[in-house]
Amino acid sequence: MSQLLPWYIRLSLTLFPYEECVYDKNGKLRTAHICTGDTVVFTVNDVEYAFTATASGDVNGDGKIDAKDYIALRRAILGITTLDDAAKLAGDRNGDGKVNSADYIAIRKALLKIA
Repeated sequence: MSQLLPWYIRLSLTLFPYEECVYDKNGKLRTAHICTGDTVVFTVNDVEYAFTATASGDVNGDGKIDAKDYIALRRAILGITTLDDAAKLAGDRNGDGKVNSADYIAIRKALLKIA
């Protein structure tokens, strides 16, 4: 996970001891896997750095890619619902900065284990 952090945070994590905590959307300390929308907090030399986690394809934030994510993305593309910023990042499977049918197809392929 530290590979996705900004360079100055990665450098701090290699030079100084740190603590890491993950909180779910309700602020409860998470002890299992990280889900989209969780808050990751690193404390280095008494300075806290907080980041919102995103897991590619985990649109609904339950920690896995399944039909619920596929449906949530379809509903957002059709304008039935809206996605928060973390869900938009998770839904952008191809990394082009937009959530669209290409991402919808990418999640379908992941579910069918085609790609």
